[in-house]
Amino acid sequence: MKVISNSSPLIFLSILELLDILRVEFGEVLIPETVYQEVTAADLKGSDEVTDADWIKVVPIENRGSLFLLPSLDAG
Repeated sequence: MKVISNSSPLIFLSILELLDILRVEFGEVLIPETVYQEVTAADLKGSDEVTDADWIKVVPIENRGSLFLLPSLDAG
């Protein structure tokens, strides 16, 4: 199963050395280009793990008009 992630889970799981949990659970993780830039910028702890994870795929956002829906998905 594929999943889309924002930066927080990638940063925190990398710091805890548990990033591989995402690969085991989902197989492939998709992240927008801006998430990749945020996670790998400024030499954050764990950024190398994200860079080296071949199962994390950086994808462009094709429908920028739908981005306004994202905050409502987090309202669980």
